[in-house]
Amino acid sequence: MKSQKTKVSYDKLCGVLAHLSTALNLNLGDSESKITRQGIKFSNLFSLALDDYRKGLEIINFNDEASLGACLELWSKYVEVEKEMLNKRTLLMIEYENANRNLDKAKISRKELVSA
Repeated sequence: MKSQKTKVSYDKLCGVLAHLSTALNLNLGDSESKITRQGIKFSNLFSLALDDYRKGLEIINFNDEASLGACLELWSKYVEVEKEMLNKRTLLMIEYENANRNLDKAKISRKELVSA
């Protein structure tokens, strides 16, 4: 199973390949000479190959994300975060109840107030 960093790296690589493919399709110069025409043809073919490779990487990356292992990993992370949240909430509730008890103890009762 790939880590999140690997998936992000694949996404970045796909973006770079798309930019390179686009740059290769920018045909600068005149197409009068035979060498220039051959260069343009080669760059266009190489651009198509890069596009196909990028699409393959995107499919592989998507399939890895949609696997059962990836779903189970996300579910286990969700369960851990939920458990931590419930523990924090329980601690806060205990702290709140203790604060209310201490407040009740600190209040002067009306009888003590009247007698004083």
